[in-house]
Amino acid sequence: LGALPLARDAARAASAGRLDVNVLMLVAVAGALQLGDAAEAATVCVVACLAKVAEAECLRRVRNALQDATAGDGADAATRPDGSTVDAAALKKGDVVVVRAGERVPVDGVVLFGKAAVDESALTGESEPVEKLKGSSVSRGTVATQGFVKVEATAARSEDGASELARLVDEAQATSTKTQDLIGRFAEIFTPFVLLCAIAVGCAVSVRVALVMLVLACPCALVLAAPIVVVASLGGAAKRGVLVKSAIALEQLAAVDLLCADKTGTITQGRCRVVAVASPPGVDDKTAARALQLAGSLEAVTAHPLAAAIVNEAVGCVGEADASALSDDVSSVVVTSGAGVAGVVDGVAVKAGTAAHCGLDLGTGGWAPGERGAAAWAPGERGATTIFVAVAGQIQLALAIVDPVRDEAPRALLALQRLGLGLAILTGDRPEVVDGVLKDLERRGAGDVASVDVRATCKPADKLDYVRHAQRAGRV
Repeated sequence: LGALPLARDAARAASAGRLDVNVLMLVAVAGALQLGDAAEAATVCVVACLAKVAEAECLRRVRNALQDATAGDGADAATRPDGSTVDAAALKKGDVVVVRAGERVPVDGVVLFGKAAVDESALTGESEPVEKLKGSSVSRGTVATQGFVKVEATAARSEDGASELARLVDEAQATSTKTQDLIGRFAEIFTPFVLLCAIAVGCAVSVRVALVMLVLACPCALVLAAPIVVVASLGGAAKRGVLVKSAIALEQLAAVDLLCADKTGTITQGRCRVVAVASPPGVDDKTAARALQLAGSLEAVTAHPLAAAIVNEAVGCVGEADASALSDDVSSVVVTSGAGVAGVVDGVAVKAGTAAHCGLDLGTGGWAPGERGAAAWAPGERGATTIFVAVAGQIQLALAIVDPVRDEAPRALLALQRLGLGLAILTGDRPEVVDGVLKDLERRGAGDVASVDVRATCKPADKLDYVRHAQRAGRV
């Protein structure tokens, strides 16, 4: 019975004009039986079958892990705004559903109304809930831990992110590494070579010796090991929230000697909070409060972690304030990577971002407290990012925002050092902000951070240039 899968695969290879290892193993089984060594024949069959079973089991576990990310009580039921329920699998793009605290998001979509803290750990591995406001995207399988939101579906179940994740993992497992390709080419040459040698030995010596050679030449372990390693590795990565899009990429990781990372959301938590607010001379508290409200309304339509901090400062934490504090009259929004955002709120031009983005000329002044020239009034919190707010062309507010270091970042940095990998931090933040993060990492046991290559005030194009320059220098 164990020879049946071998016979099937060997027939497929032969019909394609190839003599692969399945053909050789099948001949080896036949040779062992001819020699009267049923145990040897059974061993070859068992090894081949166990390899296929192990590969199938790895695939099953990966698919189960992906299903677990979107499964759960009530995961297949969705509630419409009128209170009626519908099968989540029947939802179409444009349908609106309600998600309350404790409920699982039934579909990929965008928040139309309300606020909620959403646990995305099943998909991203991130333990802390993520705040979702109007305009925020949500994913199927995540759980609202508090709050209430109305969500408009942006994709049907068969087209959402979880389904795409499963498809990409299947595609990755269907690809092969260079090692697998090499072994496959070796088998295509080795198999006919062994068969020809066996025929020659059978003619020159004896059929029995030829059969023994066929059994001994069966390279089961060599040929069957590589696929199992690849599938198991891809599966293990998927369970940890890491999607590897091809087996070749997985193999190439062994050659990597430089890791380039952004700061916000990678080394830090990406959950920023405002620690200080200040206004320039001549701006009263009422005007500053209005500027904060306008900035919060503008930032509510963007996705950067700094934007979430400004929104939270404007309306309070999730579940503690009314979203009506923000204006819905937001238009002409333009996001400039590495600089800030601009738009029109309630008919007033509003900008939020760097000093230059908001039209503030700092001259030659640095950013050390007391040496910031025209921005000397702005908060000078150590390690904080300063965001300015301009209303109708006039600077009216500055906010100091901090982003705590991720709990696992010190251990990850120490592990990189032990592996001999270099680390480059490419960020749009100021140098002193990054220095504060590195000192925090060092204080928490990240080892020597002096070797970290820090590139601050980078725009997206600068980050790309850095990567290309590193590649030209022979870094991987």
